[in-house]
Amino acid sequence: MKKVIIFATVLFLGGTAFASDFVYKFQADGVCRNSLGEEGYNSVNAYDLVKNYKDGECADLTHVNLTGVTLREANLKGANMFIAEMPNIYLSHAQLNGAKLYLANLSSAYLTGSDFTGADMRLVFLARANLRKANLTAVNLTEARMIGVDLFGANLTNANLTGANLRESNMTGADLRGADLSLSG
Repeated sequence: MKKVIIFATVLFLGGTAFASDFVYKFQADGVCRNSLGEEGYNSVNAYDLVKNYKDGECADLTHVNLTGVTLREANLKGANMFIAEMPNIYLSHAQLNGAKLYLANLSSAYLTGSDFTGADMRLVFLARANLRKANLTAVNLTEARMIGVDLFGANLTNANLTGANLRESNMTGADLRGADLSLSG
């Protein structure tokens, strides 16, 4: 009988999970994982993110509306912002490494000095956005609508701009080494 109790206790203790085990963090390989190695996103209330300046690393912000909000220097590494509405957002000097911004609306957004390294920005709408001195290294901007975007001094090294619409954009001093600009205009 004692063996069964000890065995049951070991099983229970071995199965204990702590809240910190379920917090997803952005990893060097570009994936959000928790301490158990599981991939996923953190459930974040958009109100808390804005009002209480909650950390948005690996946040699931799918379809969120952040029109005109200020998130200066926010940590949004690996965040999922699929089809997010963020026109006129103030996201300067933010960390958006590996963020999923597929089909997001960032028109007239203020993104100066933000780091988007490795982000997925396919089909993003960036008309009249300010990306001065932003780091867009290895970003996928395939078919992005970037009309009138300010990319002064931006780092676009190894960025994929295939089919991107760059009409009337300021690319003065932008680093385009290794960038794919095929079919863009």
